[in-house]
Amino acid sequence: MRIIAIFALTAILGACASALPGDDERMSASLNKATANIGKTFWVAQDRYLPGVNICDQSTMNGKCEDVSKGKFAVQSIETREIQVGLRHYEVFIGVYRVAFDDGRTGYITENALEAYSTDKDPAIAAAECKRRGNPRIGMTVDQVIATCWGKPETVNRTETGKIIFDQYVYSGGRYVYLRNGVVKSMQASGTLAH
Repeated sequence: MRIIAIFALTAILGACASALPGDDERMSASLNKATANIGKTFWVAQDRYLPGVNICDQSTMNGKCEDVSKGKFAVQSIETREIQVGLRHYEVFIGVYRVAFDDGRTGYITENALEAYSTDKDPAIAAAECKRRGNPRIGMTVDQVIATCWGKPETVNRTETGKIIFDQYVYSGGRYVYLRNGVVKSMQASGTLAH
């Protein structure tokens, strides 16, 4: 009985001493990806359909937090924690960045907020580029639509009836482009009318 217990304990400790296959690579890749953002400049996404970023005064994302809907910020550092898997120690990225806004505010934002609600493109440059590229127009081809300010659609809904193919290009903000056999026949955008 004692030999079985020692054997079982040895097997458990041996299994704990090594991480799962691929853990080293995954943890290293996550840390490298996060570290690459240190020193980079970002802007809160200027889209009326996005909420902005949530900045908090603690890396735990508890405490005092506020929504920021516009502004420029730089990633100062990443938050890491040391974890132990069996007998091995790892430094892992916990998904939180320390940032400094150009108006002097500092705090922490999550990796999700950085990826979903911010951009590394200057909004003034992006707006000028968008104006230059223009919006979709009736008679455009698929390639011409994608070359406009609207870019590639988020999704495409297709209906085929005999020799006719109808495509609905779906964009954020309730915007749609309707094509028949690859040519724009109409567009739709939801919102309020300007008076």
